[in-house]
Amino acid sequence: MAFNGADVRDTAKTLKIGINTVICTS
Repeated sequence: MAFNGADVRDTAKTLKIGINTVICTS
């Protein structure tokens, strides 16, 4: 797995969206 800046940023964004979705739906 390669971790460059863009991958880390996309992963963080995806996690943040996922967490927000879980909080909003619950």
